[in-house]
This record gives sequence, structure tokens and C-alpha cells, in this order.
Amino acid sequence: MPLIVFLFVVFFAAGEVRAGGMIDFGAADQFTLSQPIVQTQVGSYETFLNEYLLDTGASGILVGAAASQELTSAGLQTVATYYDYGVAGTQATQVSAPYDFYFAGADGVPLTLPNTRIQTSTGDFAFYAGIAGMPLMMNRTVGLDLAAQTNMEALRIGVSFSSAAPPPTGVQYSVPLSMYEFPMTGQEHPADPLPVYAPLPFAPVKAHFGSTTKTGSWLLDTGAQQCILSSATAFELGLDANGNGDLDDEAIDFQTVAGVGGSVVIPVLQIDALSLQTTAGVDLTLRDIPVGIIDIDPSISGVLGMNILNTGWEIHALNLFLGIDPGPPGLFDRVDLDFRGAAATMQGEMRLTVNAQRVEASAWEVAAGSTLSLGSQPAATVNSLANEGLLDVGSSKLSVATGLTAVALVDWIVAGRNGGTWDGAAGVTSAEAAAADGTRAVGWLDNGDGSFTFGFAAQGDTNLDGQVGLDDLMNILAAGKYGSGTGATWAEGDFNYDGVVDLTDLIDVLATGVYGQGSYLATTNSVAGSGLAPTVSRNDIDLNGLAAAFPMFVVVPEPAAWLVAIQAATTVLLVRRRRV
Repeated sequence: MPLIVFLFVVFFAAGEVRAGGMIDFGAADQFTLSQPIVQTQVGSYETFLNEYLLDTGASGILVGAAASQELTSAGLQTVATYYDYGVAGTQATQVSAPYDFYFAGADGVPLTLPNTRIQTSTGDFAFYAGIAGMPLMMNRTVGLDLAAQTNMEALRIGVSFSSAAPPPTGVQYSVPLSMYEFPMTGQEHPADPLPVYAPLPFAPVKAHFGSTTKTGSWLLDTGAQQCILSSATAFELGLDANGNGDLDDEAIDFQTVAGVGGSVVIPVLQIDALSLQTTAGVDLTLRDIPVGIIDIDPSISGVLGMNILNTGWEIHALNLFLGIDPGPPGLFDRVDLDFRGAAATMQGEMRLTVNAQRVEASAWEVAAGSTLSLGSQPAATVNSLANEGLLDVGSSKLSVATGLTAVALVDWIVAGRNGGTWDGAAGVTSAEAAAADGTRAVGWLDNGDGSFTFGFAAQGDTNLDGQVGLDDLMNILAAGKYGSGTGATWAEGDFNYDGVVDLTDLIDVLATGVYGQGSYLATTNSVAGSGLAPTVSRNDIDLNGLAAAFPMFVVVPEPAAWLVAIQAATTVLLVRRRRV
């Protein structure tokens, strides 16, 4: 059966991937009206151009009553009956003869599904003339531009189709999708032709209620305006608080859900949180999630609705339209669904581009025994960070606005550094630093306003600007901590986290081989990935010999630029002092 899951909510008076960490984005929207749509046209009937719901929860293409009548009057022929199944039960549909199915996204560029058998019906689908399901999306990338809802001339989600990979912009997280093909069992006669159908995508989701967490694969359904739980999952989570076997007692509301097969009234309960599990091991978490309880199919434990993906955008766009303070933007700027190889591999990808302002306002948590990896994502600022596990900054940087102290941060870095191998089991580390043979580290800055910044750095980069030069030397000299034995920070020249600035810190800088060479970030990945190291490593330098010969500063043949510059800068400072 080509499962068609279209959920339109009508309110009425009655009513193991290793977990790397968690980003808490706060409360989710209760439901959403916005859903992605496509323009469709069947065959050569130029008078028929209608908006269909673009629905990842639909296996086929289903035409509503009014559009079916128009198509039939224009010559569309049906050749068989097929009994489809949806949220409200079974519904008889008519299978068409093969036609070319034309459709387009927001850009109006026409695409074609040739020789396609669609389904006509006597049902209605709220605002939509029909439901266009996964056959339109297979073997291509589908882009949902959620931020386009702020366009006052459109006020809708931008839909695009492409043969290319999703655009790599901003802070992105990838959620793996597993495709499942439901059996086609709705033929009236065994020899009847089948309508066009395609597999449906399922995403790994964690549902949280109280102390209970239930992990499962949920149907990704752009046709659902709200999340759904099966009754079995609801009972396993403990939503039946009084234990009487009936969830109606705990319902916060009752809603009418309409779709294939008609409509049905269902109870709505609320779970504490829902987490999308990403390939980076980071759980993207939203809280206070309303969930309708309905059993659609035994294989569906939950439905991930558009209220999660579209959280924040509707109220933001409405406030803009009304000319009042719009408040925070939506959570995800874009949702890109990559089904390019899904037909062959039965795997897809949902790439979520997180809005920069929402990242900044979020709270991050790394649980004990877990690793959160930033990889090469752009530098980000977050509101708070609770780190009881391991935070791998990769080649990135992170700023934490509140709740962090210099002592706690250095303790994290020292634990992650693990004596210089950067393979600690907890704290803060960098996979890029671990691959660089001791010539890279994790630098940190106290920003002076209660916030801290830390990330992948070369020793000597006192301000974390991605290069080591004269300004860094001046920062060290101006701090006056060298050889004083007094407490010092990274910005003052303590590059090995022992609390003082001495010869060993300068030797660490020498070993990087990046002084005066411009940005070292441009070649970081190629150096770490190839196993190559700079010309000089710390182990190549005789610390005792240098310290004995030059108790203050040392000069060596190669690379001498750093230490020559130190001497030059020192001379400049001495001259200035004498003049004063």
C-alpha cells in the first residue's frame, strides 16, 4: 500500500550512534500552518495548474475531488481501483493511465515524471488540490527555504529541486534518513496496474518524558502539521500517568486529524522534549512538544511534523507583517533533503541549517561519556555550555556567553590535551591538534565581558585570529609575564597551560613553523589529513642547550624569524622606555 500520511489539524470546541552532546533550542511550536507546496500540471492540460502539498509522508501522488473532476473532464482516464490507507483508514482511489506529470518549485522551472500513474479520489485535502509525494523527490535534492516566509510578497516556504548536493552554508547538522518501502497491497484485482509509489524517509529521534527516553525511527512527514506518537510509544514513555490504560485522561486537548480515509478525533498529550540525532553525534533538542496519539501503521512509532522543522518562523513572519517587534527568527533557515542516491542505497540525508541567532541563544550540553564534535563548522557563539564529557573543537572556535570561568576552561583543555597527545577522554580537545604532532593546540581568550572564546590554534596566536605575527609578540611582551613566574593566560604567552610564560612556551611557538606565514588555517586540513608536519617539531629542539646558552631569549638558525622578532621588539620597547 502506498502510505499517504497527511495530517491537517482542525481545532474544535471540545477540546546507536554515540551521543555526542545536546544543543537545547528551547520550546517548539505547538503546530504549524505552513507546509511546502509545488505547482503541478498533468499531461498537456494547460488550464489545469494547481498547488499540491509536497509531502514526504506520501508514497504516491493523490489528486483531490475537485481537481480529479477537472482532470477527468479534460480527458484523464482511469483504469483501475486502488484502496489506499491513511490516518483515518482506507479510501478507494482510481489509478490513471500513464501520463506525464509536470511540476515545479518556487522558481517555476518545470520538471517531469514521465509515464506516471496518479491516483484520483473523491476526498478533499484542506487547502490543497492534491498531495504530491516521494516520487517527485527521489533521485534529487529538495530544498525547503524556511526563511523565505519572511518575504511579504510570498509568505510561504520556498521549494526548490536540484541534482546537486545541498549548499554548505552556515552552521549545519546532518540527520540520516532511512528509506522504507511499504508493501503495495491495495489492488482490487491482482493483475491491476499499480499507481506510482516510492519509499518513505525515517529519521532517528529521541522522545523524552520525565526520566524516560525512547529512541526510534520516526516518519519524516512534511505533510504533518504536528508530531504524532503511536499508542505503544506513548505507553512506553509513561504518558499514561494514572496507569488505567487510557490516554484520554492525560490529554491536554483533542484534535480532528484529516487525511486519506476521512477524519478522526485524537487525544493530544505533551512530552518534555524531542531530539533529532545527527551524524555528528549532536542531539538537536526542542522542548514542550505536543503529540497526537494515533496508530497509523505498526512500523510507525512516531511522526516528525513540520512544527519541529518550522519552529519560530510563522510568528516571526506574522509580526513582521504587522509591523511589530518580530522576536527571534525561526530555528532552521533551510531544510535540505538529499535523496539523490536513495533509490539504490535506501539511505538519504536531511541537512539542517541552523539560524545564527538561534545558535547564539542556545544552551549546549555534553553528557558524561559523550563526545560533541564541532568539526570544521563556522565559529559560533552559544549562551551556555555544560561539559561533563568531551568537546572536540576540530578546526573551529566556540564562544560561550555565560556561566564559564577561566579556571574551569583551562581545566577542560588540560584534560583534553592529556599531556600533549590531545586524546583525553573528557574536557576540551581538537582532532586537528591531535593530528598535528604537537604543533597545534586549543587556544582560549577571556573576552572581558564574562564570555570566553576557545578553539583550534597554533601556539603563539595570542588573539586567535588564525595567524602568528608581530602583534602576538607585542602582546606577550606587553603582558610582562615572561620569566616572572606569575600566573599567565594564553593571551599572555602561556601556550602549554602550566600557568607561567617561559622558554618552553617559546619553543612551542618555534615548532609551529607559522610565524609570519599568514593564516595557518588555510592549510590546516591538508596538513592534518596527510600526516605531514611542519619542518621543525618540538622534539627536534634541545631545550637544555638553548636555555643554558640564552637564559632570556634564544636565536637559532631555522626557523629564526620568531626569536629575531622577539629581540627586535624587545629593543623597541627598551628604546621607548628610555625615551620616556
